[in-house]
Amino acid sequence: MIAMTAIGSVLAATVTPFDEEGRLDLGALKAHIEDVLSCPGIAGVVPNAHAGEVDALTREERVQVLRQVVAVARGRARVVAGVSAQSAPEAVLLARDAKDAGADAILLCPPAAWLIGRAPGAVRMFFEEVGRAGIPIIVFQYAPWMGNAAYDLETLSEIAGMENVVGVKEASWEVLAYERAFRTLKARHPDFAVLSANDEHLMHTYLTGCDGTLVVYAALTPALICELYDACKQGDYARARRIHDRLWPITEAVFSVPPKSNWCVRVKEGLKMMGRLSSSRVRSPLVPASPDEIS
Repeated sequence: MIAMTAIGSVLAATVTPFDEEGRLDLGALKAHIEDVLSCPGIAGVVPNAHAGEVDALTREERVQVLRQVVAVARGRARVVAGVSAQSAPEAVLLARDAKDAGADAILLCPPAAWLIGRAPGAVRMFFEEVGRAGIPIIVFQYAPWMGNAAYDLETLSEIAGMENVVGVKEASWEVLAYERAFRTLKARHPDFAVLSANDEHLMHTYLTGCDGTLVVYAALTPALICELYDACKQGDYARARRIHDRLWPITEAVFSVPPKSNWCVRVKEGLKMMGRLSSSRVRSPLVPASPDEIS
């Protein structure tokens, strides 16, 4: 079982480029991964997560993405594959695809059905079944306002104690909820990795404590996120605050403007504006950025 210390500190959730006809663009994907990994502080990349529009990809496309990313990252950075599925058997297939493609771990999303409720024991059963794929699992923790798709602290702690589960992408999007989770998990499971994923509150959560970070922000501005992470880990509050202030206008424009669901669109637009992505094309149900968002 891979230790989370081997995964690394700053992990970038990468986007999935499409051409202007909406087809998967593997050449642009290769360039995107090369671009992100050109920042020395990036220890890993996370394709096929929400930043990569995973639910708009077919199974075959997800495998194509993973193979391309692993080919670029091999020997340079770890690869964590996003797994978003609506049943345990489907999740097992996707987890095995990730393992066969050479991924180091998977980031396991909760099934959408849990948004409206889940039965007692359902979470443990789901993780036990997916664990049989034989690849380490990082839990994707959603924000509390996402209902039962977010794990209560006791459930999350139970998952953290499972043999095949090595860490959590903690995206509660609330500083208080994050600190409670961090303190509880580290007290009960010291070797379990808590990865901050709160793009709007990165400085706050880094200063609270974390074992790493897993964010799309690290694909948009990798150097600044690595610098912020380093400053906070070094206890250099003044430097962290300066970087936080530089990031703030981007944070507001990308993650805080309604509709918040368009953050992925805005990330692609930002990469295109910087000349780091040739097309900002997204797939439905996402829609292109509006003129106001672009300006």
